[in-house]
Amino acid sequence: MENRIRSLIEIHVSEFLENRLKTIQKIELEDYEINSFLLASVKDQLGMKNQKDLARWIVTQRSERGLVTSFGGVLQKIAKTFSDEATTPGFTMTLKKNGKKYNILVTSGPNPFAKRQTVDVRRQFEDSVESDPISIPVLGMCYGNDNAVSNIVKSELKGMKYYAGRKFWEFLSGEERCRDDILKIITETAENFQGEDNKSISSLTEKKINQIEKSLSAKYGKDEKKFWKKLFRDIYI
Repeated sequence: MENRIRSLIEIHVSEFLENRLKTIQKIELEDYEINSFLLASVKDQLGMKNQKDLARWIVTQRSERGLVTSFGGVLQKIAKTFSDEATTPGFTMTLKKNGKKYNILVTSGPNPFAKRQTVDVRRQFEDSVESDPISIPVLGMCYGNDNAVSNIVKSELKGMKYYAGRKFWEFLSGEERCRDDILKIITETAENFQGEDNKSISSLTEKKINQIEKSLSAKYGKDEKKFWKKLFRDIYI
């Protein structure tokens, strides 16, 4: 793998982790909408006994919201590092290799669409070939394998090109070990990541949990036995 591509992958992963830090730092009790009905349903089943347990739940929910979607964007950026071509509108990236032009729609996993969406993708692919007959539309799925690809994709995109997981990364790079190399780079980048002031996601999460715990105690009392009753009584009044 080229050093340029390796460096870009490290940058994209570091930016993703840095954004996670910023998301955690922004969490404030006043901005969190506590669903009292949901909380009443799950608090005992989740073993929530006190203010700290609720604080941990709040921070975890907020910090993990949008996590899958945002990392999907990271995978798209990583895929795009393998091409310098201008992207055809409507696609994630355009790749030229072996004298052919590929317009690629990149998704995270092997079950990316419901049936109606897949029908729309097929129509998009067919329209792209009609407007540019020398182009080849491709659906690229960043993880998974042929067996994991949904039956919807297999049936609705029958006759079209799609690649999942290892085969997708090999298609982009021409390197059989590309998928493994990317995974290694991501792992090493994450292991060595430190945000500003050498903060880690773990340390910042614990600090934020303590902050939210204090806010809950200040608002609904420090007595654990009375805390839940007062919270459910006073919330949104």
